[in-house]
Amino acid sequence: MECEIDEEFRKEIKLALGDAALPSSESEDDNVDDLDDEAMMRVDDALAAAFRARKKSSTTKKNRKGCVVFVPILWSHVMLLLSLFIDFQQQLMDFRLRVLDLIEIYIRWQSKSLHSLDLVLPLFRLIMSCSNDTLPLANRATNIFTKKLCHMKEYPRITEADQAHVFDLLQQLLQAAYKVPTAGQELITQGSMFLLRVLRGGKRELNEPVVSKKKRKRSNLPDVNFGLIDVTTVIPLFSDLLTDFLTNKNSHVHHMLFMTLVERYPDLAWHLCKDLASYLPNAVNQFRMGQACEIMASLLHQPVQLTEAKSECLLSICKDLKCFCIEHLKCDGQKKSKHIKPLVKLLSQLIISCKEQPDVFAGCFDQEELLTEINELIEESSNHNSILIANECRKLITLLNKVDDNMGLGHKTKKRRKK
Repeated sequence: MECEIDEEFRKEIKLALGDAALPSSESEDDNVDDLDDEAMMRVDDALAAAFRARKKSSTTKKNRKGCVVFVPILWSHVMLLLSLFIDFQQQLMDFRLRVLDLIEIYIRWQSKSLHSLDLVLPLFRLIMSCSNDTLPLANRATNIFTKKLCHMKEYPRITEADQAHVFDLLQQLLQAAYKVPTAGQELITQGSMFLLRVLRGGKRELNEPVVSKKKRKRSNLPDVNFGLIDVTTVIPLFSDLLTDFLTNKNSHVHHMLFMTLVERYPDLAWHLCKDLASYLPNAVNQFRMGQACEIMASLLHQPVQLTEAKSECLLSICKDLKCFCIEHLKCDGQKKSKHIKPLVKLLSQLIISCKEQPDVFAGCFDQEELLTEINELIEESSNHNSILIANECRKLITLLNKVDDNMGLGHKTKKRRKK
């Protein structure tokens, strides 16, 4: 059986033998015993190194051949692990959805329990931690948070011992408003209003009937009882958020939080009146200024019991707000409609509020002076070809005349006789 001779290996052997290697032209009978012992030891070491290198190279070639065979096996194992991971993720999703079902059942049957309040922060954090891969989980948790938890009909009745715990939940929820995106601001708004509702109803007796919002508007009720809401600790939380909203260009705080607070708790929101009026002229941009005007107009529109403190607050900001609206309606450039309408809405609501409370607002500003300033705005806007400002100012004049007629200050209209 003939063996293939590797020429490269032959060269390595010759290089290892050195002078002891036979030339290719010599015969096998030549004498090669003229080497001493030291030379033979060096030759043995060199031959051993050559054979080790040969063995290592052959092992590497075998490993390369084995890798070619192992790649399909490895790919099959990777696909198997991937399928198992997908199945595990699906099973984990199903388990989480079942847990949410249990939470919904607990909220439905144990709504009066204080432990239901401890679900506000975990549900909120779960929703904010979800991604597109866990969208069903986020939708389910959002539905429970907004429609089941924050709008429960029978909420827990807390005592003074639980006041600190509920306030801590409210504080942690409002602190998250500085960081979360717009999608989470609605959750913060609903959660904070729910916790304020719990705090307000803390001292209410169980047999006392709950007066609806419509009945409070129709009847002249006294100032709303804040219950366990500590104004000295709750108002600074909203005041800091309002400051960040109006002064920080990159603020995540949404004006929806303040609009909802004004609509649902107007007496509590009145404590933000001075802060809002002070930051309004120095808003970070026109867009935030327009949103602040909407908040102030909504606050003036709410029917509240005017106490002495609120009357002093209105008297202090009324004239400044009028000057602010007139000054920003002047044509210093082409303003957009979305920047003009909030100013007109605020000025209109200011006029209505002043006419509805003539005793309180007497001396805040003169009607003739206001009409003169509005007419000047119409002339100035006509010179600058700003039709929008002129039309809105004409609406203000119509509103002034209409309010005068209703208050009996203008021309009296004849009443029709009933047939």
